[in-house]
Amino acid sequence: EQILADDPPDDQTEASFDTALRAFVASDATEEDRYDLVQQLRSPKKPRNVAVQQFFYRLRELNGFVAWLPGNEPPLTANQLKQALYDGMPSTWRERFVDSGTTLANKTTAELCRYFRKQESKASAKQAENERNQKRNSSRSSQKNNNSKRVPHRSGRDHSQSKRPASSSRQGSSNKITIDPDMDCPFHAGHKWSECFQNAKNPNHRGIGSSQERSAKRAKTSTGSSTTRSS
Repeated sequence: EQILADDPPDDQTEASFDTALRAFVASDATEEDRYDLVQQLRSPKKPRNVAVQQFFYRLRELNGFVAWLPGNEPPLTANQLKQALYDGMPSTWRERFVDSGTTLANKTTAELCRYFRKQESKASAKQAENERNQKRNSSRSSQKNNNSKRVPHRSGRDHSQSKRPASSSRQGSSNKITIDPDMDCPFHAGHKWSECFQNAKNPNHRGIGSSQERSAKRAKTSTGSSTTRSS
């Protein structure tokens, strides 16, 4: 505004406005700024979130600003701008371009942009597929973890089967036949059931007697019976 006010153009034309705007930009820029801009244009890198076509438009726009800055560094030529476009693409895309057997000299800038747009489309589709697979795997893993929490952990031993013998044992004990203690011993001759050492309710119960004890008991009984008969 100050430049336009101090040195107003004689005619209000587009050319005079362009001259005044260039003078305004040059008042806040240096030759080093022009040189740095050209070097940045020679080795650009396309950001991931910028489309191929937008990236090329931005290169061309910035290259047009070089002439507005003070200094003598020339802007990029058409071939240099095409090379800058190629150099700014991801390395995998450039490797595929080389593997296709073509060269930059055989491609126009428009054809080069179209090739990299196709690579961009394939990369976007691949990324979307990977995200779907990741979500699907995450959902399956979450469902598997939820199912494992619902089912109690079982050891190698089947507790349900181990309980069955106990139940059968209780049922079997309830079906036992009770022997009258005044009855003759069903296992031995010569004494009542209440006197048998195998009777758990016998006050003198000592478990299952040995063969010697049983033989002594039978011998004593037999001797008593013989003495009675003799007298």
